[in-house]
Amino acid sequence: MIANGFPVVPGSDGTVDSLKEAIQAAKSIGYPLMIKAAKGGGGKGIRIVEDGATLEREFPLVRREAELAFGDGSVYLEAYLPEARHIEVQILADTYGNVLHLGTRECTLQRKNQKLIEEAPAANIPEHIRTAIEQTAVDIARAVGYQNAGTVEFLLTKDGRFFFMEMNARIQVEHPITESIFGLDLIKAQIQVAMGHHIHILQENLIPRGHAIECRINAECPAENFRPSPGVIKSMQLPGGNGIRIDSGYSTGDEISPYYDSMVLKLIAFADDRDEAIRLSLAALGELTIDGIDHNTELARAMLSDADFRSGNIHTKWIEQSFLPRFLRGHT
Repeated sequence: MIANGFPVVPGSDGTVDSLKEAIQAAKSIGYPLMIKAAKGGGGKGIRIVEDGATLEREFPLVRREAELAFGDGSVYLEAYLPEARHIEVQILADTYGNVLHLGTRECTLQRKNQKLIEEAPAANIPEHIRTAIEQTAVDIARAVGYQNAGTVEFLLTKDGRFFFMEMNARIQVEHPITESIFGLDLIKAQIQVAMGHHIHILQENLIPRGHAIECRINAECPAENFRPSPGVIKSMQLPGGNGIRIDSGYSTGDEISPYYDSMVLKLIAFADDRDEAIRLSLAALGELTIDGIDHNTELARAMLSDADFRSGNIHTKWIEQSFLPRFLRGHT
């Protein structure tokens, strides 16, 4: 990315293999910064560091966590951008040089770097910045000769600057909201590209319609520090109706294992505009019942109802720093 002139968050020149190297790199990056597992994912292997003493304490811990989680203890350092938003762009590229973007997704609502609610398109972004982010994603895919469906992820600061963060060379959990607003089947498109088909859609004909929101429903108890809640689903009643989509691999009688991902289902709501998508999401979440395990449905309802979320006054640490203290006060 640096070699091709794309905006990148300042960081170490590759991985850092010792605390001495980390301290030296931190001097040029500055604080606050993040220690990140090179093979990380799913929010694991990331620590925010405010000063040198914290770096010395956290550096070996992240390396051990990375080794246990990913089989590779390699880490790198990256500047931490306070109050940034996490914006991503879905792209699709074939083997003939055709690269399309399918708009933006808002993935800012995270706890411990794990996404909880996503939207498409990302709201409250000036159109010229949105266009620049989308075009940069396409340029990045072209620069690396990318072929497949994929996602280019950016951090967007309050002053309108954006930086490349990473590229996920796969279909992501939140792909249904993009499918909703563009009317495309991304899985089908991905398979067609892999089979050597041309992309025959023109970028100018890819016009988003409406707004979509996805809520991840996990087997956990937010009121008890998000305690995992494995167990048997005694009953599960799913909402339905126009604009509602449920993606799940579970049903009544199935067991949520303690050894794998805690996600039970994804609830996707699609409507004509953002306000209606929020109302539809809230109604569907109110109809969802899952007995036998704890889950975060009420947390999702509270986030969608929050004034900061409605106005777009959010950042990647908003849940932990602003929302959760208010939510937990009402559930003690």
